[in-house]
Formats: sequence, structure tokens, C-alpha cells
Amino acid sequence: MTEKILDHSTGDVADEFYYLYKEDVAAMKEIGLDTFRFSISWPRVLPSSKIGYATGIYAPGRCSNYIGICTEGNSATEPYLVTHHLILSHATAANLYRHKYQASQNGIIGVTVDTIWEVPKYQTISDRKAALRALDFYIGW
Repeated sequence: MTEKILDHSTGDVADEFYYLYKEDVAAMKEIGLDTFRFSISWPRVLPSSKIGYATGIYAPGRCSNYIGICTEGNSATEPYLVTHHLILSHATAANLYRHKYQASQNGIIGVTVDTIWEVPKYQTISDRKAALRALDFYIGW
């Protein structure tokens, strides 16, 4: 696809914030910004990993037996356990920030949860149930 970009560049190296954050923060202060949203893109942090936990292909070797490639795990319940621990870890980080850094930095901390909205392909009972099941998987916790 790089042939469609004038200088043939790619997105392999984005903004290099990890390396340039001090200069970026200084530039933000200089132009008068009072807010900054920092987020972690896990595929950039762990580029060889992919989302696919239910199949066990990209997960840490855990999935339901019916998949046929895992010796242990439960794709029906473990995503909820992971989400539970994700929320607990965010709460711990938020609590630390609020008590140790927020007063001096005047910042706020939050969590962004990404999801996919599902709609039935056809207005049949089975398609509607499938769409609801998919929504429950993504945001039903």
C-alpha cells in the first residue's frame, strides 16, 4: 500500500512518543495545552501478539476444549475474569495517581473500553440472538 503514499512511508514508526515524550510535553506546554490523553496501543507495544483469545491461537495457550488446540482453559468464563482483573488493575493505578500525583499534576485518569457493536444480519430469531450474544461477550460484563 505504500505506493499510494507520496513518499512511500508506512505507519511502522508513528509519532515515536515513547522516545520523544519530553519534547512533546514541552511543546504542548509551549502552545498552551492544558489536557493530554495518553493511551497505550497494545499491538504497538507487543507487535507480534494479536487478539484471538477464544481460539487459543494468540492467547497464552488457553481456550475451551472444543477448539481442539488447548489443553486447559474456558473461553466462556476466562474473558470475564480477565476483564475483572483489568478493572482491578485500573482501579489500583487510578488510586495511586489520585493519591500521589493528581494534586501536583492537576490531571484526571480514566479508562477507555473499546467494543464492537453487533446487529443481526437478518431479522430472524437466531440472528437476533447471535447479535445479542456477541454484544454480551463484548460489553455484557
